[in-house]
Amino acid sequence: MSDAKRAELVTLGRNLLADHLVVRTWGNFSVRTEGETFLITPSGRRYETMTEDDLAVVENGKGTGRYKPSSEHPMHALVYGAFPEAGCVLHTHQPYASALSLEAEDIPLDAEDAEALGQDTLPLAPYGLPSTSKLHRNVEQTLEKTRAQVILLRAHGALIWANGPAEARELGNALERVAQKLYRERVGTFGEEGRPLASSERTASGARFFIGPDEVTPDEATRANHLRIYAKRPDVGTIITNLDSEVQAFFGRRLLPYLDDFAQLVGRKADSSLGSNVVLTQSAAYCLGADLETATNVELVLEKNARAARIGEFAGTAPIAAWECVLMNQIYQRKYSKQATVA
Repeated sequence: MSDAKRAELVTLGRNLLADHLVVRTWGNFSVRTEGETFLITPSGRRYETMTEDDLAVVENGKGTGRYKPSSEHPMHALVYGAFPEAGCVLHTHQPYASALSLEAEDIPLDAEDAEALGQDTLPLAPYGLPSTSKLHRNVEQTLEKTRAQVILLRAHGALIWANGPAEARELGNALERVAQKLYRERVGTFGEEGRPLASSERTASGARFFIGPDEVTPDEATRANHLRIYAKRPDVGTIITNLDSEVQAFFGRRLLPYLDDFAQLVGRKADSSLGSNVVLTQSAAYCLGADLETATNVELVLEKNARAARIGEFAGTAPIAAWECVLMNQIYQRKYSKQATVA
């Protein structure tokens, strides 16, 4: 297997991280080597530390290598089978494109956006649970119907294919710019970013509060809310206070999962109770985790899901079914969270 191709895919991972098109282990991407054989990112491995030896090879539907291929490898295989000119496939969970996946139907593009993406519409593939044959079948049918290089996956993310990694990366960034523009046209911006509020980590005597790297003395409301959460949730080691402009739309409300990564990390709802990893009060959101990294990941999916929920409410699109949320959360806790911890 070509060392150059392996190096190319690892570099692509670093670039996509820098572009904020992928985060942690979420999303997956591949490059064709020959015929319908391709290199793909492994399941549950961090892109920051991924090496050339970590990559999996998929040939005739079978994966080989040190680690299992991404569970979405059948989706990549169907692209390479359908488009001989495809040399690279990206499956991203980028924020604004993911939010636009909650539109009611395919999205027509104006001339400027059509030129940026090389197509007249943004097609929407119907929903299927992650890594399932239903999802892959829906993607295949959408590609067969539209022949598009960029499609949105309902409540999930985006799929992009191109001749090579450089073009695929360019398309991914163009998609996010277009999606952010379309988002603003539909729902605007809900609020303004508030002043930074203190986050915290549990200590033997209570909690230590900080803003960025600096330890601070919080206001009394923040202190009381953090200590109340620690008292009720012994599994929580870090709390991040969030005042994101779009999350503000759900202060004092219940926020349901409109994206499946929110269902995986948070559960079937976020509200003022302490039953999930997001607590919504009248004036702030609190993102909970066993450690800072976990709480940060919760914050990322909270902000994405809030944007998706705003589009869902605008378009009249329902959130993910409760039973599917419970299933995804259980699978994530049992499998992927453990992989990511050691990756």
